[in-house]
Amino acid sequence: MDFLKKQDAQFELFNKAKALASDGEVDKSINILEKIMYKDGLLLNGVKWPFVLADLYYKNGMYDKCWKYLNFLSSKNIGQPQKIRDYQAKISKKEQRPLDALYSKMSSLLHKYRVVEFKPDSEKLKNDLIPFIKKAGMIGREKDFIELYNTYIISSPFNETSFREDFKKTIGR
Repeated sequence: MDFLKKQDAQFELFNKAKALASDGEVDKSINILEKIMYKDGLLLNGVKWPFVLADLYYKNGMYDKCWKYLNFLSSKNIGQPQKIRDYQAKISKKEQRPLDALYSKMSSLLHKYRVVEFKPDSEKLKNDLIPFIKKAGMIGREKDFIELYNTYIISSPFNETSFREDFKKTIGR
C-alpha cells in the first residue's frame, strides 16, 4: 500500500475512533488510537492529530495514561512542547498538585512565547499565572515567578532542566 493510501486509511481510523468516543465507546476508541500512535506511527500531518488520544484520556479522567502518553509524544519530538505542558498543567491541577501545575503552566508559556515576536507584558503574564500561583499558596510571590519567567524567555536555547532547578529554588525546595 502506498503512503497516500496508508494516510487515507489512518484518517478514516481517526474518524472512526472519534465517532466511537462520541457514541460512548471510549475503550474501543482508545484501542484504535493507541494502535495508531504506539504501533503504526502517525502518518497524518498537522498539530491536532497527536492530541486526539491525549484529549480522550484527559476527558475520561485517565490522567496517568494521559501523562505517560504526553511523555511518549515528548520523546518523539513532535514539536508541540507548549501543548504538552498545557495538558500536564491541567492534569496536575485536577490531581491537586498545584506546584506541578504552576511549573507546567510556566513552562508552557515559555515554550509558547519563545517562538513568537509578541511577548506578553507582566500584567498579562501575571493574569495567566495567578490562578496557578493562588492554588499553590504562593500569593504575594507573583514578582518572583515573573522574574523567573523573564530570565528564561530571553535565554537561548531554552533549557528545561535549568528552568526546573530554578523553579525549585523559587518555591523554596
